[in-house]
Amino acid sequence: MSWWELKQFCEKKTVWTMKNNNNNKNKSRRIGPKPAPTPAQIQRKKARNAKRRQNRKQGVAKGMDDLRTPGTIIKNLAGMMKGMSLSNVSEYMMCRAKAIAPKMVPSIPDGNNGRHICVCAFKSDRLTWSGTGSKYCTMQINPWIPAPLFFQSVDTTTLFNGLTMPNAAVFQPGGVAPEFDTGIDFTRPGTTTIDPYFAIGFRIVAITVHITYTGPVTTAAGVLRATPNTFNLQDIGETTNTSASATAPTSGFALSRRNNTATIIGWANNNTPVAPLEGAFGFANGLSKPNTRTVRPEEGLIVRLKHRTGDFKLQPMRDQNIGVALRGSTSGAGAPVLVDNIFSETGTFGGGLRGFDNDWEGVLVTFENVNADASFIIDTCVCLEIQPSPTSTVYQFAKESVKPDLAAIKATQNYINENSIRTHRD
Repeated sequence: MSWWELKQFCEKKTVWTMKNNNNNKNKSRRIGPKPAPTPAQIQRKKARNAKRRQNRKQGVAKGMDDLRTPGTIIKNLAGMMKGMSLSNVSEYMMCRAKAIAPKMVPSIPDGNNGRHICVCAFKSDRLTWSGTGSKYCTMQINPWIPAPLFFQSVDTTTLFNGLTMPNAAVFQPGGVAPEFDTGIDFTRPGTTTIDPYFAIGFRIVAITVHITYTGPVTTAAGVLRATPNTFNLQDIGETTNTSASATAPTSGFALSRRNNTATIIGWANNNTPVAPLEGAFGFANGLSKPNTRTVRPEEGLIVRLKHRTGDFKLQPMRDQNIGVALRGSTSGAGAPVLVDNIFSETGTFGGGLRGFDNDWEGVLVTFENVNADASFIIDTCVCLEIQPSPTSTVYQFAKESVKPDLAAIKATQNYINENSIRTHRD
């Protein structure tokens, strides 16, 4: 091409370049001003923009009108986390984020599991009232097994699974999975328990409590309040004295056993492990903290306990049930130390713990001024890694440590920190 031809070509500002792409059909690209759109192109663009605006409107309306569920949360998480080094959403994150864990409980992906099995200790309890007037009850959620819940009510009309709640001087245990609920004689402090797993240690994978209002909609009243409220169980001591009757020992350190009327019915055996409790239980009716979440009963609550560090340590699974000491008396030098186990011996549970993990944070839920015909289903799911003894019948089913996925642990920690206490609508 001559210089004149090139000048004429450039003045028209139309340059075509030809490229050959791996034997594909040649493609051309225009360099220069974009031609003015045709009327048909303008019409199509207007239609596309109108459709986008309509979709955005529908998206906002859908978010306002439809209930959010754990399933939609997980779906959103999958979309948000595609850029992270996770395969969509990890099974571990799903376990901790869902209201009730999936059937297959995952391991904590840190590579520190040892040989273990994964189980879900699940229990569904019911809280109701009788009589008239507004009602009140408190429920504490703790990282304890096999009783992660305990209840207290000053109202004698409060019913737990159809039975009258214990006197306010002792607490009603809750969330006790059937495999650990083997009768009072086997679950009271100091007794050697029947362990279905013959475990030597455990780690908590997730603790979730799902509260659903099941009373009449037309009479629903009051509020539910959820406030972070952590208990720590201190170094374990052992009893040094006991009594064969309800009469208190006259020396040493002893642990009482009480029924649902708070009446002493006996004393734990010598050498019973006892863990002193540090923390304050219960807030005055109507007292709200800055980090309290307050909702209507119909909204329900989903509470997922937080882990403080993200470093999950193996905890001992004890052969003897532990008593939890709430209060004691030392009236003078040489006087006996008499402490009460916080749990009453009710139903088929004698009030002993198998283990605990202070690295998890607790939550207090209060049912305040609810209607007399209110009722709630309280589903408790504690997902566990359990290390069975080599002599255990389940040892052959145990698996080795999983491949570490620290990104999944970090992402889960961040999500739970933001979404520990939610309603069914969130």
